Amino acid sequence: MNLLKYQSKIKRKCIYKTSNDIYVYQSGDYRWILFNDLYIQTMINIKKPKKTILPYLDPLLTFTRLQPGPICLLGLGGGGAIHALHDSKIDLTAVEKYPEMIKIAQQFFYIHEHEKVKIICESADIFLQNNTKKFEHLIIDLGDHFGFPSECRNSAFFENSYHAIAENGILALNLTQHADIADFKQIITQVFGHKPLILQAAGNWLLIIKKNAHGRDELIELMQRNHLIKNFIWDIGFGESIILTRQIERHLRRLQHKLFKWMI
Repeated sequence: MNLLKYQSKIKRKCIYKTSNDIYVYQSGDYRWILFNDLYIQTMINIKKPKKTILPYLDPLLTFTRLQPGPICLLGLGGGGAIHALHDSKIDLTAVEKYPEMIKIAQQFFYIHEHEKVKIICESADIFLQNNTKKFEHLIIDLGDHFGFPSECRNSAFFENSYHAIAENGILALNLTQHADIADFKQIITQVFGHKPLILQAAGNWLLIIKKNAHGRDELIELMQRNHLIKNFIWDIGFGESIILTRQIERHLRRLQHKLFKWMI
């Protein structure tokens, strides 16, 4: 989320800063990570850290609840996804490239390793090359103010992702740049043999695909059974995408409204 038009109006205090321009800010009960003083990576309410604030997270994690199983999260950040999964009996491996980010997640965002949550300090591409475990869900949330990591923008990365997923497992990719969608859709389609679902989620785009499925029908049917799809729309840049149901849209809009109201 881009803070450029709000940052001059927010009464905030920097409580931590790294040498590579990762900031931790706090205002009242809210605490967040900012990249390059511009992009929010994680935000929590310190009195209710398990409550989702950034609107894209719940849709990104939708299938972990519909089809439970071991989860691999590429990109720990401040641990917002781990907090969002608090009601699940998760078996989660989180992979984070930067030691500073792990330190921030643990010191300021209440993220701790235990028997069900393992944190590995390694770049996502190297982790996948060496990984032997199969995950039911591979959640890829790697973008920052520089965009998606260059070492992960290739077929080899997604081929290794494919091999890390269990036989009927699911990959979910979060993208923050509209211009990236067509390229990643093409790579994923080539690797998996069919096209991913594309969900619009509060300014983010989520690419979801199931391994060994015959197209997208299984995921669409699963979403329809759980009343998650409002309709399909066409984007000239990358094709068809899904608009989530009104109930979910209202929930996302409420989160956005509360966030923007607090900022302004």
